[in-house]
Amino acid sequence: MKQVGAISFGDVWFFQELPMYLLPRTQMIAALAACGAVLVTALPSAAQSGRPNSTAMSCGQVQSMINQRGAVVLSTGRYTFDRYVANRSYCQHGEVTRRDYIPTKDNAKCYVLRCINPQPWRYD
Repeated sequence: MKQVGAISFGDVWFFQELPMYLLPRTQMIAALAACGAVLVTALPSAAQSGRPNSTAMSCGQVQSMINQRGAVVLSTGRYTFDRYVANRSYCQHGEVTRRDYIPTKDNAKCYVLRCINPQPWRYD
């Protein structure tokens, strides 16, 4: 066998199976279950932190964010949220913009636009 350093190529099979020898099967299953539990508990908090909260920002910050991104889904309270847009081009076909006022850190009525369907009961 050709020697490279202190390890021969004939001993490579040992290193390929090394992780199975380090942990017995029951400990490996327990470790995977613990990792899964950590991921499951971390995911809901990550999903909730993804939406900006208007009550934590100033009115200028909210309006600037909407203008920069074009359309933003904002939390406006503990259990409320909506999609706000910069102009009508961010609405779906047939929708128009309507003025709305949301609470912010410095202003109880911050001016924003949101998309609405002007004829909600009309079916084509």
